[in-house]
Amino acid sequence: MTINDAFEKFILYKEAEGKTTKTVKSYRDILHVFFKFYSSDNDISQLTEDDILRYCAYINKKYTSTATKATYLRHLRSFIHWCNDKGYISYFSYKTIKVKKANKRRVKYLSNDEFYSAFTLIKSSTEWLTLRDKSIVLLLFDTGLRISETLLNLSDINFNNGTAVIYGKGEKYRIVPLGKATLLYLSEYLSKRPYLSDKLYITVTGTPLTINAMQSFLNRLKHKTGLDICAHKLRHNFSEHFLEDNYDRTGSSNINELQLLLGHNDIKTTLIYQDIFNEQLAVKNFRSHVDTQILCCHSDLLLDKK
Repeated sequence: MTINDAFEKFILYKEAEGKTTKTVKSYRDILHVFFKFYSSDNDISQLTEDDILRYCAYINKKYTSTATKATYLRHLRSFIHWCNDKGYISYFSYKTIKVKKANKRRVKYLSNDEFYSAFTLIKSSTEWLTLRDKSIVLLLFDTGLRISETLLNLSDINFNNGTAVIYGKGEKYRIVPLGKATLLYLSEYLSKRPYLSDKLYITVTGTPLTINAMQSFLNRLKHKTGLDICAHKLRHNFSEHFLEDNYDRTGSSNINELQLLLGHNDIKTTLIYQDIFNEQLAVKNFRSHVDTQILCCHSDLLLDKK
């Protein structure tokens, strides 16, 4: 059996597992690099541990980002693991492929003033398009949705109880609350748009808005403001403010509620926000022991000001 034949069986297995089209495409795109490095026409029985190690070395030299390296090697590890389980490869283990854990990334946020500044600069050719664009930014900032999740149907929005039904990764759905400002702008936009549609967001010609069109709008706003604005940054902002506001109101950051609202399957994905919040809280609550307990009794330790 060729490596390509084994890979097609692997893809079929992933599809049978219910993996999304996007996930399957990711496997094809990323493992294509391995198949160029080591011909997919070769028999899988000829694949050796040294071949795998050479490819790992190639990826580690080619890419500088730890996260990028991990993505390529993790996908290959998954494929080899499956081949091990099926008995196609028995002479070495998928554990040969070592995936270095990516360093914890410092998440950058927009300040409230930066968000307000960007929001006021949103201006389109007509009033209803301006309302549409402002409602998009508010929706992203207010809910932390992924950009693909904003392509909602009108029926997904419940104006009576202020919620939206969101269909996220893996075709799983969740319900998220909407703030008053978001609901107001959505209502105004819908009342003034000149086309009837069962889609929430439409283009200037009345066709459904696409992810690419939404990303183009955010890119234009980014260049217009000089701020690093994108859907994922607004998702970061939502997460930071959720933890902060909940802590101020209840004394608990409610990380499990944040996980539900973000649609994370694994709490570990959400915990990056908790770690950053804990650091900020530690700095905010810090009281110098030297200042409060020592200098008050031994002022001679202070340097003389001349």
